[in-house]
Order: sequence, then C-alpha cells, then structure tokens
Amino acid sequence: YGGYRNKFKFSLKEIGIAQIVTVFMYFITDSRTEFLVCELIILVVICNKYGITNKLKGILKVIEGLFVHLFPLYPLGSLVLPLAYGYVFKNYKSASLILRLFNKINSILTNRVYQTWYDFEFHGFSLFGSNVELVGNGIKSVNKLGVIRSNFIDNEYMNILFSRGAVVFVLFLILTFITLIYLYK
Repeated sequence: YGGYRNKFKFSLKEIGIAQIVTVFMYFITDSRTEFLVCELIILVVICNKYGITNKLKGILKVIEGLFVHLFPLYPLGSLVLPLAYGYVFKNYKSASLILRLFNKINSILTNRVYQTWYDFEFHGFSLFGSNVELVGNGIKSVNKLGVIRSNFIDNEYMNILFSRGAVVFVLFLILTFITLIYLYK
C-alpha cells in the first residue's frame, strides 16, 4: 500500500530496510515465493528510482500483455507438471535422465509436485471436489492425527481443483481471466 501511494519512490535507506526485512522473513518463514515476490518488488523500486522503468516502458508493456493473455497457461502448467511427474515416476527407471530431472524439479519445489500427483493419483479429482482432508506437516497435524504426514497441495490452482472440483476450478479461471483482461484494458 505504501509503495503504491508513494509511486514506488523510496530512499536507499528505505530500500535497504526492506531488503533486510525480506531476508529476515525468508529465514523465519522459509517461503521462497514470498521472498521472490518481495525481491521482485524491491528490484522494481530500484529500477524506478534510477529511471530504468521509464526506459523500458515498451518492453514492460509487452511483458504485461503476455502475462495477462497467457494467464490460462499457468494453471494448466500447474496441472500438467504433476501429471507428467506421475507418468515419469511410474514408467521410468531411477537411473533415467528424465526421472532425475523431474526429481530435481520436485526437490526445488520442496516435494510439492509429488504431493500434488500423489493426491490426484490416489484420490482423483472430480467435478465437484473431494472430501479428502488436506493435512500439512505441522504440529497441529501431529496433535490431531498422532503421526507426522503431509498431503497438502501447496498450489492454489491445484488445491481449488482438488478440493472444490473441476467446475469451480474452470469458473475461477474464467472469472480471473476476464478480470485480468478488463483490468489490463
């Protein structure tokens, strides 16, 4: 809010404080997504401070348009990746290059691809959602279940598809896409 109100104009001291807070929050939360988004915002603030954004307005406009118009590919990619991982996981030997590549992607994404595939593989997904409880790997799960396990789908698109069903998923994507196009224009 403050960045928008100030038109992303900050002093170097304020940028430095934001950077320190971002790194500190990363070590506390271990959230790469939050860290990367905050770093992107800091990068935009720095670029704006030194007039780089003004020089790149044409390129940024093209990137913005691509982001908006290619939006439906992001959720579809979120679906294709776990399904492809599952196919490779079941059909390739552990020494194969493609399985090692998929395992590396899964490792970088902290087992999120495998967990999503696992839920789809063993519980499926339906038109109107699943009654399967998605459990994270935290102390509340241990207290509730007596065991440490996690089947939580940590991808909002896939979580909606799994928990709410294909109908809600498609409606959500359509409404989001229409909103993005409207806001873009």
